[in-house]
Amino acid sequence: MRLKGQGLAIGGKQGDLYVTVNVEIPKNLTEKQRKLLEEWEE
Repeated sequence: MRLKGQGLAIGGKQGDLYVTVNVEIPKNLTEKQRKLLEEWEE
């Protein structure tokens, strides 16, 4: 993900900030948690 103008200022110009997001879903879910996750994916 790139956040334009949110990085370090180099030479008087604000750089871009690059962010990596890692989402991990637990393997052991309750039935209710599984159902909520499936609804969210739609």
